[in-house]
Amino acid sequence: MKYWKTLTIFALMAFVIVSCDDKSSNNEPEPDPKKNANYYPSGDASYWVYENHVVKSNEGEIADIAAFDSVYVSDVKRLTEYTQYTHTAINDFTEITDTVSEKVNLFRYNSEEMELRADLLYLLPESNTLLNGIKNTIGSYLGNFGFVKIADFDAPIDETWELMPMFESDSAIAIPGTELKLGDVKYKIIATVSPSEAISFEGKDLTCEVMTITHDISGTVKISGFPVNVPVTLNIKNYYADGYGLVRTIMEPIAVSLGTVGYDISDGMNTYLIRHNIVNDAE
Repeated sequence: MKYWKTLTIFALMAFVIVSCDDKSSNNEPEPDPKKNANYYPSGDASYWVYENHVVKSNEGEIADIAAFDSVYVSDVKRLTEYTQYTHTAINDFTEITDTVSEKVNLFRYNSEEMELRADLLYLLPESNTLLNGIKNTIGSYLGNFGFVKIADFDAPIDETWELMPMFESDSAIAIPGTELKLGDVKYKIIATVSPSEAISFEGKDLTCEVMTITHDISGTVKISGFPVNVPVTLNIKNYYADGYGLVRTIMEPIAVSLGTVGYDISDGMNTYLIRHNIVNDAE
C-alpha cells in the first residue's frame, strides 16, 4: 500500500511540473518576424529602376509623363557598427525637366539595430523646387549634420525623432512660382514611423514599413507692405519592403495662400519601383 501511495505522489508531482512547463512555454512571446526581415538589401551590384510622376496640387498625378531613375550599388564598405553603401543614381528626367544627371549618395545600415542612415542633404531632393531653394541658401549649415537616421525598422508605430532641430535663418528664400521671398525662416526636419501599408508589386502584395520625413517650414512674406505668416508642411513617405528595399516614395505637392491669392509653389513626386535585381552581401 505504501508503495502505491508513493507512486501516486510522484505521478502527481510529474503532472504538475509538466503542466507548469506547458504554461510557461505558452506564455513565451512569439518571435518578431521583423527581426529576420531585410528592408535594406543592398549587396554590391544590386540595382533598382524607378518610374517618377509629377503630382500637381490641383490635378493629382500626371500619369502620361514619366521620368526614370536607375540606382545601383557601386561600393560596399563594412565598418565597425554599420555597413556603408554607395548608391550611384542616373536620373533621366528628359520628359519632365529635359535633363539627365548622375548623383552619388552614401547610406549606412546597421542590420542588428535595423537602422538606416543617410546624409541630411539627401532629404532635400532637387526635384522639389522649394527644398532645392533651401539647400542652395543654407546648404553650408545643413552639411554640418552628416549622417542622420532616416529609417528605424525596429521602432514602434508613431515613434518620432528629430533629424534637424529648429533652425532660424536671416537669409531670404525665393518662393517658387512667385516673385516673393520668405524671410525670418524657421525650419526643422523630423522622422516618424507610420503604420505599415500593403502595396502591389509584380503580382505580389508587399507589406511595407513606412517612414515619413516631415519638413516643417515657416516664415513671413510682405504683401502690400504687410508681413504675412506662411507655414508650410511637406511630408515625404518612403515605403520599404522585406527583400526589396525602397519600393515607393510619395512626396506631396505644396500649395499656399498668400493674402487672397493661392500659389502652387512646388510639385510633388510619386516614385514607383518597376525593376530590380538584389545581390545578397554573401554572394
